[in-house]
Amino acid sequence: MPREEITGERPSNYSKFHREILPEWCYMTDGDWFEQRWINNEFKLIAYVETIQVPSLEDDPDRIYPVWSSKKGLCGKIEAKMGIPAYVVWHNEACTKFFVQRALIEAKGRTMNQSEYIDFILTLGGRSLFPNSLADLLEFEETEYLITIRPQGFLGSENFGKIMKIVREAGGKYVSSIGKDSYFTIPKTTPKERSVSVSLKAFHFEDLMR
Repeated sequence: MPREEITGERPSNYSKFHREILPEWCYMTDGDWFEQRWINNEFKLIAYVETIQVPSLEDDPDRIYPVWSSKKGLCGKIEAKMGIPAYVVWHNEACTKFFVQRALIEAKGRTMNQSEYIDFILTLGGRSLFPNSLADLLEFEETEYLITIRPQGFLGSENFGKIMKIVREAGGKYVSSIGKDSYFTIPKTTPKERSVSVSLKAFHFEDLMR
C-alpha cells in the first residue's frame, strides 16, 4: 500500500516512486538548504536551513506545522557531525514573514520580517568561524567580499587573543582605531579567486552516516 504524501506538493516524481514502489521500511527524509560562503578559496558550510511554507504565521507554526521526528534527527546529525547550526524556518508564500528556530537547541523561535531575516542570514558567515562563547561577544557584518567583526564590549586580553588567532588563521586582520571603533576584518574572496577550481573537500555527506 502506498505511503501517504504529507504535503501533496513535490517538485519531482521521486517521492511518489519511493512511496509507491519501495517497501515501507525504506524510510526517506528530504533535506532543504545548506547556507554556504566562499572563504579561503573554498565553499564553507555555515548553516543548514529546513524551510516550511505555511499559509499564515499568526499562530505558533511549530505547533500547527511541526517538524517531523525524522527531520529533527537529520538536524541533530548535521549539527553533531558537521559542526554547523541547523535551523527550521517557517515562512509565508511571499517570503515577507519568517519564524526561525534553532532545531533541537532553542525552545522558542523568533518571528522576523523580511529585513530582519536578511540580516540574520548575513551574520551567519562570520559567526560560523567562532565558538558560541566568542561569537556571542561580537557583532557581524557581511558583504560579498568582506566580513567585518566588531566587539560588543570590552573583550579582555584572553578573549582578544583567541579572536585574533581565528581571524589571522582565516586571512584577516585587526583594524585599530580610537575608543570603541576598532574592528576585525576577514576577506572572503576576490574576483580573481572566483575563477579557481572550487574545492568541496569539507563537504562529505558520508560523514552523516558515521
